[in-house]
Amino acid sequence: MLLAFVLAFLPATARTSVQNVPAPPRTVSGTVTAPGGSPLAGITVVLLSDTAGSGDVTADPRRTTTSASGSFRFDVVASGRYRVATADAAELTEWPDADVIGRLRAGSLPVDLTEAGTIRIDLVVAPEPGIRRIVDAAMSRQRIEQVGGPRRGPPGGRSLSSAPPRPSGTASISGMVTAEGAPVVGATVALMLERTVSGRRALAPTASRATTGSDGGYTLPNLLAGRYVAVVLASGTGPMSASGIPDEIASPQPRTERQPHEALATTFHPGSVHPEGAAGVTVAADEQRRNVDIDMLWVTAAPVSGTVSAQSGTVRPGARAVLVPAVQAAQLGGHTARWATLTPAGRFEFGHVPSGPYQLTVNAGSSGWVRRDVMVGLDAIQLELELQRPFIVSGRIEFRMTGRAESPGNPAEVTVRLMPERLQAGSVVATATAGADGSFTLRGVPGGRYRLQATSSGGWVQSAGFLDDTDTLDVASAVTGDRDEGRVVMVDQETAVLAVVTDAEGRPVTEGRVAIFSADRRRWVSGSRSVRVIRLSPTGTVSATGLPAGPYLIAVVPSDDQAPVNNRRLESFEERATPFLLAEGEQKRIPLRIQ
Repeated sequence: MLLAFVLAFLPATARTSVQNVPAPPRTVSGTVTAPGGSPLAGITVVLLSDTAGSGDVTADPRRTTTSASGSFRFDVVASGRYRVATADAAELTEWPDADVIGRLRAGSLPVDLTEAGTIRIDLVVAPEPGIRRIVDAAMSRQRIEQVGGPRRGPPGGRSLSSAPPRPSGTASISGMVTAEGAPVVGATVALMLERTVSGRRALAPTASRATTGSDGGYTLPNLLAGRYVAVVLASGTGPMSASGIPDEIASPQPRTERQPHEALATTFHPGSVHPEGAAGVTVAADEQRRNVDIDMLWVTAAPVSGTVSAQSGTVRPGARAVLVPAVQAAQLGGHTARWATLTPAGRFEFGHVPSGPYQLTVNAGSSGWVRRDVMVGLDAIQLELELQRPFIVSGRIEFRMTGRAESPGNPAEVTVRLMPERLQAGSVVATATAGADGSFTLRGVPGGRYRLQATSSGGWVQSAGFLDDTDTLDVASAVTGDRDEGRVVMVDQETAVLAVVTDAEGRPVTEGRVAIFSADRRRWVSGSRSVRVIRLSPTGTVSATGLPAGPYLIAVVPSDDQAPVNNRRLESFEERATPFLLAEGEQKRIPLRIQ
C-alpha cells in the first residue's frame, strides 16, 4: 500500500531506508457484487484521490482485488476526498497509465474521508468486462452523490440509483446501420474507447450500447469528450448478463434472400470486419456527433454444433459452451462471444457463425473441461468433445515482515486465485481461502497458463506467486496436471517509487514519460512487473507500486520521443539511466533533473 515517501534518492552505493509510518486512522472496506447479489471475486477496486496536492503521494491511485466473498479493504493514510472505481485486472495491464486512470475517474463514485473511522461501501457492478460500470452503491455513513432513481441495491446503508451512474458528459454519437442499403433493425451498437497503449492503438469496451430502431438508427448518449469507435455486433454475440444468460441481441435481417451459408458480421464504423479498419470518431464536450453510419457486411458463415461427454458419464447441468474469436483483439472485451447452454444430452449449437478462427471452451466444474480450436468456413461443423479431468493446484502462504506490521499475518485472511494469462469469455478463475496452517488448495482448474495471485483482508499485499521456480506475477506458468509446489509470498508493505522530474530551473516537467526497469535484462518480458513506462502527470511526477525488490534503472523519455518502448529501447536507456536499489517493502522518492 502507498504510504508517505520520506527519502530522496541516494547514490547506488548507498543504502536507503524508509521511516516507519503509524497505522492509518482511516479505512475503506466493502463488497462488490453482481446485480443479482452474487459476490464477484477478482475484481480490481481502485481508490483515487480528489484533493491531493502535488506533494501528496495519496494522489497516486491505489488498488486491491476482491476476495472470494467479493470483499475489499483499503487503509487510508490522510483525510480527504476520494473516488472509488472498479475494473477487471486485464484492463489494468498498463498501470499506472494516465489514460486508464482518466477512464476510471470518469466512472467513479465520490467518497468523503475527511472524518476518521471506517467507511463501508457496497458496490453493484455491471457484468460487462473492462472498466466495470457501477450500477448501484450503498454507504454505511453517508449517501454517495449520484442521481436518484429506482432502488435495488444491497442491504444496509442507503441505496442509490440502479441505473448506470454515467458521467456528466452530454455528448452523443448517432447514425444509421445498414446492409447493402437496407436498414438493419434490432441490431446492437457498442462503443469502444480508442486509446494508445505502449505506442499502439487499442480499443477498450465501454458500457455504452444502443439498439437500432425501425429505421436502422441508433444514438449513444451521455458521453464524455474522447475518441471512440462504433461497432455493430453480429447476431448471437454479446457479454454474459448477471444471471449467467447471454444478453439478448436481436437477429438483424434486412434481406431474406441471402444464402443459408451467409450471415451479417460484427462490423466497425464505417464498414470493416477487422478492428484495424475501424475509423475513430473524436467527440468534443457537449458535441452531438451525427452520421456515424455503419454498413454491415455479409460474410460466409456456417453452423457449429456438437456433443460433450464426460468420463464420469454425466455433464454438470447448466454447463455452457463458449465460442470466441481466436484473435484476442477481435473479442472486444467479451462483446463478440457466443454462448450455448448444453442440453441434458450434452448437445450445443451455434447458428450462422461468420467464417474465421475461433476457440471453443466448455468448463463444467467438477465434470471437467475441454478446449478446441475451430476454423469456420462454408461447411457445417459437428464436434464430438470429451471433458478432461480438472486439475488441482496446492501450496503454502509465506509472510515476510518489513517493519510495518507488529505481528505475523493470518493465513486465514488470505484468498488465493489462479488467474488465466489470457482472460476471456468462459475463463475459469479458481479461488480458495488459505487454512490456518498456511496451506491452500485450488480445485477445478482447466489446463492452461496461469498467474498465482492472492489478496489479504488483513492489509498484507502479495510480493510473489511461485509455481515451481517461476514467479507467475511476471511470467505465467503452464498447468498441464496437478501441481503441489505453489508458494505465495505476502509482505506487510508494498514497494512504491515516486519520481519527481524537474528542469534545470527546478520547474516540474509535465510532458514525456519515465521508464522504470529492472537492471536484470532477464526480467524484460511481456507483462513483467519489473518494467514500467509511465506518462508524467501535470505535477511532474510518476508513481509505480508493486515493483519486485531488486536493482533498477530509471530514465526520462522526452516528450518528442513517442516511439514504443521495447527491449532494444531499454538497452539504449541504460547508459543515461539512474540506478537505484529497491528493498522488499521499501518506498522511495527519486528526484530527477533534466539539464
